[in-house]
Amino acid sequence: MILTFEKIRALQWKEKNEKKLQELPENFYEELQEYVKKSKQDNAILVAKDLIDTRTRKIFESVINYFKTKEIPVNMTKEEKEMFYTVLEIFSKFRESLFKEFIYQKEEKKEEIKESGFVIVTENLPCFVGPDLKIYELKKNDKVFLPEDLKNLLIKYGYCKKIE
Repeated sequence: MILTFEKIRALQWKEKNEKKLQELPENFYEELQEYVKKSKQDNAILVAKDLIDTRTRKIFESVINYFKTKEIPVNMTKEEKEMFYTVLEIFSKFRESLFKEFIYQKEEKKEEIKESGFVIVTENLPCFVGPDLKIYELKKNDKVFLPEDLKNLLIKYGYCKKIE
């Protein structure tokens, strides 16, 4: 494909007006560089930069959306694929460094809950308000999670036992 100002302008217009990346010729960026060098038209450079900015914005948005959808955008050129995967790797490391401690703490808390919070009720108990101001109605053989102080109190008096 031989690029002209009209073709670049048409690609720019289509890219701006479509949500997804538009298909480009295989060696588009090489041809674009050659065209800009030869033409030296300020208008052509502005349109080309706008086209590239629009595509780059869509690719960056795709990186962010990747963490929700795991979708890789279609119609990327080889240069854009390289950019996508490079930015994705950088952003993945960034997110991991931010949330590593949070994820670790969350996993620790889940493990603590599994280990210490659940009990089996050994007798039917009348409805009562616990120290956390929640209403409890516990029946024999219920497996429930209780706050630490309430759990210890009920175990002490034989109303519950730890799950082993």
